[in-house]
Amino acid sequence: MAFALNGLYLVFERGFTGLQARNAHGYLADTVPSWPRFTPPDNAGKVTVFDVTMASSMGEHIDLVQTWGRSVWAAWSHVHNEIATMTDAQLGSWHPRS
Repeated sequence: MAFALNGLYLVFERGFTGLQARNAHGYLADTVPSWPRFTPPDNAGKVTVFDVTMASSMGEHIDLVQTWGRSVWAAWSHVHNEIATMTDAQLGSWHPRS
């Protein structure tokens, strides 16, 4: 879960694009030997992957993916500080290419 949450942190808090977050994940997968475990929230958010699958158009799908991501990120608010600190430390001086 930490790996997924650091992607959400990078997109929603650091302003990375999806491709930049994917590239950061590639870097992290090659350099971080283990990931911490976090206690899950009681509720994973109001929007689910099922909602995304029910999109009737590509535009709606894109919007729902964003909404779902924000919903999940908000649900895990109890670990935001830990995720930010961990991800920033793990990335160190790594920066996405423009």
